[in-house]
Amino acid sequence: MDAVIFSLLSQLNLSQSSLFATILWSVWKRMNLKLWQQKTETNSQVLARATTLLDEWKVAQCIRREGGAPRDVNQSEPIRQETIRWQKPARGRYKCNIDASFSSSLNRVGLGMCI
Repeated sequence: MDAVIFSLLSQLNLSQSSLFATILWSVWKRMNLKLWQQKTETNSQVLARATTLLDEWKVAQCIRREGGAPRDVNQSEPIRQETIRWQKPARGRYKCNIDASFSSSLNRVGLGMCI
């Protein structure tokens, strides 16, 4: 299976590979929701979560790097956005960051988590 994923990723452009990887994560999330919370999601919900997450990530990256609103590739006007600021989690709550990397040259997948 990993060979198929690496093959697909090598054939896609950056935008397509970003969306593909995010959809894979969203499918994984759906499986966990079904397993641990007995929640069932449609394919539309999986895709909506992936595209929303990717769009929000792009906005956060634009704010961090350029201090401005990102532009959609099909749009000439900036995307409207809210100012996003990090806040310390409330007492008794924790923040968890999860990331993954794919190396076709090493044929490896890396996963990391920070709480």
